[in-house]
Amino acid sequence: MLTLKMISWDFKNTPKAFERMILQGMEFWEDAFQRYNIKNYVILSTCNRLELYTTSDSELWSYEEFSDSTVLTGMDAVKHLMRVASGLESMSVGENDILRQLKEAYDYSLKKRRADKYISLIFRKALSVGKKVREKTEISHGKVSIPALTTDIVEKEFGVSGRNVAIIGTGKMAVDMIKYISKLDPRKVTVIGRNIDHASNVAEGLAISYGDLSEIDNVISGNDIIVTATSSRMILITQEMMRNTTTPKYFLDISNPKNIDCPEDCPENITVKNLADVQPVLENNRKSKEKEINRAEDILTQEMQVFGLKLRELKAESIISEFYKFSGKVKEDEIKELKRVLNNGVDIDSALEAMTNSLINKILSPPTFALKKLVKSENEEIFNSVIENYKKALNSRLRTSSQKSADRQESQNQQDQIPQLDQKP
Repeated sequence: MLTLKMISWDFKNTPKAFERMILQGMEFWEDAFQRYNIKNYVILSTCNRLELYTTSDSELWSYEEFSDSTVLTGMDAVKHLMRVASGLESMSVGENDILRQLKEAYDYSLKKRRADKYISLIFRKALSVGKKVREKTEISHGKVSIPALTTDIVEKEFGVSGRNVAIIGTGKMAVDMIKYISKLDPRKVTVIGRNIDHASNVAEGLAISYGDLSEIDNVISGNDIIVTATSSRMILITQEMMRNTTTPKYFLDISNPKNIDCPEDCPENITVKNLADVQPVLENNRKSKEKEINRAEDILTQEMQVFGLKLRELKAESIISEFYKFSGKVKEDEIKELKRVLNNGVDIDSALEAMTNSLINKILSPPTFALKKLVKSENEEIFNSVIENYKKALNSRLRTSSQKSADRQESQNQQDQIPQLDQKP
């Protein structure tokens, strides 16, 4: 049956497991899905969360690759996705970048033909709700991105004006960091990339210098502030590299996994900060937006009520379609069997009796089994509701059938009373 499942690791609920799981690339998860014959899925991987969405019936969380995860199913998974899209689950509440990341993850699955009709419906709705929350509330107003907030920390603790700054990374996070840093009058800003062409393109667009990651020692020695903002799963700056410098340096790591191997006992001239150090600022940001968070929650509640009905209708249509397909197949098989027994000389009354009994048993078997399972359910209200609706539908169909029989009988009686034209007086 159509049901959304989510398996996740994130900075808030499973931080240790998340640090381990984020080291695995997209290929790892795609291979895992292929290994367990999972065809429909979306993989959302950001610096704060790794979430796997699927409509598979398989209990993936029971496999080793998916251990230590948070698991949500059904409407709980749908609501969580909407919260993610709305920025309510972000490290920095209300941040906008998650919408782009969510859309890219969904588009990638579409391109790979991994997003079925049900997943597509839910993700499109989540993106729509995320936009609506930002339009109807002020949850995304002010400085809400990690680059914006961490730039403030660097400025407060070390100062940017007159400093040489190196940003390691060429992605959106790095580009945003460069833009914020550049507003604080640094002496020089340099973007550093593993791919020199990518670094050159970024530098050209922002009118800054660029360099090669292979010259990391020169990057450290030639800059006062060094920021890592990459998707690399490797340590780029080691403790030894930091200890070799004698001048004051400020290292900021906003990557996840971490790119800087922070020493426990930093030399006096070295300051190392990472995302964990930003947490107090993020908490203050969340507290300042409690009113907007509540408004966003209200929007989500309203959207879930309407969308929940739509999903239930879709599920009902799906199972009804399957039931009709099943009934058609039963009919086809029974007609073949009827022809076979008639060809073998069985009289038609016996053959029809056997056929109709078989049809009744086979077609009623699935709903009968489901009803018996429902008897064992602990939810008395749902059980009574299903039974009552079933009885009403059954009685309505019986009345309709009886009326049709009565109408046919009356019509036949009227025909019998009309004199035939070829009868003689």
